[in-house]
Amino acid sequence: MNHELTFEPPNLLVMRLKGEWKPEDVLYLNDRAMELAGDLREVTFLLDGTELESIPPKTREYLVKYRTPFTYLKMALLTKHARMKVLGMLILKMLPAIKKSRYFEDEAQARAWLGEVKE
Repeated sequence: MNHELTFEPPNLLVMRLKGEWKPEDVLYLNDRAMELAGDLREVTFLLDGTELESIPPKTREYLVKYRTPFTYLKMALLTKHARMKVLGMLILKMLPAIKKSRYFEDEAQARAWLGEVKE
């Protein structure tokens, strides 16, 4: 698995997806997110999908079925591929725990938005 998940205090989870996002990756990354966030249940989230190539239907099913117990106060998504943006929008509609989300092509802009959006 080439994906990365890191935590930046006070509450930012940063996920970088590369290649195919497989169903088993969802389970691993969920466990890792819970470990990194500790007792937090409200987080901001930066998802870098600029190197993501595919999200199989089973993965999309896992994202809904095995979602983490977080409330995502803000979610910034990076993508350069139109089809990944369309898939991302479908996934976002299935996840009610996301309060605000927005797409970006530049990480600096995404981070600026995450810092300025009021909860």
